[in-house]
Amino acid sequence: MKKIISAFTVTVMLFIMCIASSAVSLSSLPLVYNENDLYISLEKSVDLRADLKVDKAETLVIPKGKKLIINNKKVLTLNGNIYIENGGCLEVRSGKLLIGEYASLISDGTIKVGENGIISAEQNGSLTVMPDGTFKDQGIMLADNLYDNVVCFGEYKGKQQWVKTDIIGAVSFIQSFIPENIDSFSPDKIPPACKDFRVYEKKEARELLPESVTISSQDIPSSGERTIVKLFCESGQTVTMLYFGGSDSECVMIDNILFENK
Repeated sequence: MKKIISAFTVTVMLFIMCIASSAVSLSSLPLVYNENDLYISLEKSVDLRADLKVDKAETLVIPKGKKLIINNKKVLTLNGNIYIENGGCLEVRSGKLLIGEYASLISDGTIKVGENGIISAEQNGSLTVMPDGTFKDQGIMLADNLYDNVVCFGEYKGKQQWVKTDIIGAVSFIQSFIPENIDSFSPDKIPPACKDFRVYEKKEARELLPESVTISSQDIPSSGERTIVKLFCESGQTVTMLYFGGSDSECVMIDNILFENK
């Protein structure tokens, strides 16, 4: 009988541990959904009580006046996208933010990392602090691969000065892409892949980065031309922006997030 009880107890404990260690989805948070379901916003500030996962197809917005806190050794696994509005805040107090491959975190607000907080990123995962944003850390140890993944154009407060960077040049070119409603092509009708290649010096290159953006409520255009802009930073990183309809367009994609350029 004791062996049966013991085995039952171990099974229950393992079951509880599995539940405790599994990450919850965004649907467990208080959210406001965009009318086109392109992104979701925090309805109120959240202090994570469990590990959280943002899936590839999801974009979470932390609005002005709202805060998302990673505390008590919880883990936020970002496989999709997070955008922090000006006045919003993501705080890694005593947990971990893991930016997955091809995931992106863009901030016009504040990112805080405490002494017991960790940020790490897989290959091609990115963290970009825009000119209006602020990045504060208290001397935490960032993963080695973050050197290629973190770009801070805004205010930086911390000891790791490589985080703060500046734009030293840029290139741009126009790329045509095929409309979805055309089923077949002949070679003479396929538009050139790249044209109007330009090189920008430091001063001009800086002006290419939008000073202020807001997340777009529209879907990505499926046809036309897009201007690709690559910004080169003094610390070795690059930031890619896609303007749909030309470089003066109101629609720009930075990393994986579509914005309206103000």
